[in-house]
Amino acid sequence: MPATPQETMQTADEAVIRQLQEGKGDEPLPDEFVAGMSGDRELTPEQRAAADRLWQERGKALFSQLLFAVTHQCFPADEAEAKWSAILRHKYELSEKLGRNVGLAVAALDYLANLRRDIESPVIIPKPSMDAIVRMAIEDPLTRVANRSSVLVRLDDELRRCRRHGTPCSLLMLDIDNFSRINDTQGHDSGDAAIRSFAASVIRLLRDVDLCGRFGGDEFMVLLPDTAAADAVAVAGRMLQSVRSDLSNPTGLTCSIGVAACPEHGWTAANLVTAADQALLEAKRRGKNCVVVFEGGAPGMADGGESGGGETQGDPHLVGHA
Repeated sequence: MPATPQETMQTADEAVIRQLQEGKGDEPLPDEFVAGMSGDRELTPEQRAAADRLWQERGKALFSQLLFAVTHQCFPADEAEAKWSAILRHKYELSEKLGRNVGLAVAALDYLANLRRDIESPVIIPKPSMDAIVRMAIEDPLTRVANRSSVLVRLDDELRRCRRHGTPCSLLMLDIDNFSRINDTQGHDSGDAAIRSFAASVIRLLRDVDLCGRFGGDEFMVLLPDTAAADAVAVAGRMLQSVRSDLSNPTGLTCSIGVAACPEHGWTAANLVTAADQALLEAKRRGKNCVVVFEGGAPGMADGGESGGGETQGDPHLVGHA
């Protein structure tokens, strides 16, 4: 029996709530939410509650995401807030003059392209085509995980949330051990297959809120929101085992992992990337196929996850081998 219009509308409304509740900083905002924020449609009380939570979590960064949803242009949060308010005023003025609601897209186009000249030579593109272009801009084409730039954008968003709410987050840097040997002995097709297999082994362990991205070559980053360093180390250890035990991994891949966390190792993306990368380099130096956590001013080390008793401060901290 086909769904009634009311049931179809209820299902769509529930989908919007779910998108807002599960939304990640790197994902586009639901169209219905953007329309609701502009006055083009009414939000249900449940959608409004989910939206309020989103405002609390993302703060002014949400203005940048609202404008990006309409223009696919990136504006700093303060500038985006001012532009969003101006566009809504312009929308109201145009609608009053024409006697009908012109809609957010038309108001934004006229304001940004004709009045402000912030956008030059705009082109009208159907939304499905634009969505495909956006995916190409944020995804790694080989593995279909996030690319480097989109992970760093998400990391910035997550660190802002950490500063606002005092919550932790962790960053893993992963590198396939002896990867060049695969390319040199088996060819680049085998190398590409190994990278895809490795990415699949990693992402199957992640939560919906986590984000895996390809940093470059055979190196990957994993962002773990709301995750302290000790918990991130446990996740990294499971990744070592997953990569080694993957039946689709005929080449016997192993990997090395560096761990850094906020707030212990800094409050900026540069801090965490540098700390995790130093820990990764130390894991390579210590024999590969292990997890090293950054501690204090330098990576620190203790066998098998135990305390590093007897080692001097600043020595590398080996958490464990697979």
